[in-house]
Amino acid sequence: MQFLDKFRRITTSGDYFPEIDGLRFIAIFTVVLFHLTASVKYPEPLIDNKSVLPILTNIFHNGWQGVELFFAISGFIIGLPFAKQYINGGKQVKLKAYFLRRLTRLEPPYLIMIVLFFFILVFTGQASFSQKLPSLLASMIYMNNLIFNNMQGLVVSVIWSLEIEVQFYCLAVLFSKVFMLPKIARRLTILVVIYGFPILQYFYYPDVKSIYLYLQFFFIGFLLADLYIDEKKLKVQNIFSIILGFFTLGILLYINHSLTILTGYTYITSMIVFYYLVMNNAFWKKVMSTKWVATIGGMCYTIYLLHGTIILSFSRHAYLFRISDYYLPNLFFNGLILIPLILIFSGLYFRLIEKPCMDKTWPIKLKAYVIKLFSKKVAAEAESKV
Repeated sequence: MQFLDKFRRITTSGDYFPEIDGLRFIAIFTVVLFHLTASVKYPEPLIDNKSVLPILTNIFHNGWQGVELFFAISGFIIGLPFAKQYINGGKQVKLKAYFLRRLTRLEPPYLIMIVLFFFILVFTGQASFSQKLPSLLASMIYMNNLIFNNMQGLVVSVIWSLEIEVQFYCLAVLFSKVFMLPKIARRLTILVVIYGFPILQYFYYPDVKSIYLYLQFFFIGFLLADLYIDEKKLKVQNIFSIILGFFTLGILLYINHSLTILTGYTYITSMIVFYYLVMNNAFWKKVMSTKWVATIGGMCYTIYLLHGTIILSFSRHAYLFRISDYYLPNLFFNGLILIPLILIFSGLYFRLIEKPCMDKTWPIKLKAYVIKLFSKKVAAEAESKV
């Protein structure tokens, strides 16, 4: 288990919530499973084959909803310090440090990855320099959705959601003012956003992906942050919590929330209940804090950035690994190959790039290191001239 400690995330505050990383594990697992399922094209994709185990078909097909699971977690993590400040009179959130932390923590792994994959696409002949450069430049400032509204042109397809995340980071300072309201008004306002926006989106659903289409999920995180710091916890018998947890998790995995308003409400209600149980119930907190689950979940940012390209590269040669005329054995066999590959490459990238950026003092340390190297070089040149 000491080996896993090398891959555990570093938090800015020093507080570590392994159960939150457990929730991240569920989110990234569903997204990876969705892309893995879609990449196996023989005899035909499971998402197009309704005759193969309908329950599995739904679970695999709905894996894209893992993105919304991430949005709710972001809402909780970003909202919690503001909730503590405005509700409990806690430590004030310094906006300069808040934005600087987002910049130093998330930008280096993101920029290195998209630039690296850009040149891989160009040098392998999969895209021309001029074809991908506009999308690359727009993605570097998180504006590809708004400028081009073309997910197909992205250097890496999954980064569209990171643009939504950045929009939330910028607006969270404004949204967090909701925590200044009295308790009843505050929670009522949050619930209006959570259950009102699906109705707005039903009547007006723009082509351009923006935070407007996902605001309810971020506000689920706000609600959970509010409930988390409340001393009055909802007490539920453990056996009922276990049953309710499995039931709501099953809904999150099985149901497609985009079908109707009813399925949307069922989905977001299940998300609120399951997340609340994980954060407050001893059984679910223990399950989601399992070391290997929390460790993999803690690497979710890197896994999210890398997994799509790894799967896509493999899928071009997947016909070589066909072991059956049936879809599921082929999917299982490909998963046995791809999931370890994803974990290996993600683990290396996490250790070399992302984890160092989790240290909030890394820019200062890097500056000191560069100055030290420069000083040694100058000293060596001066000595050689003597």
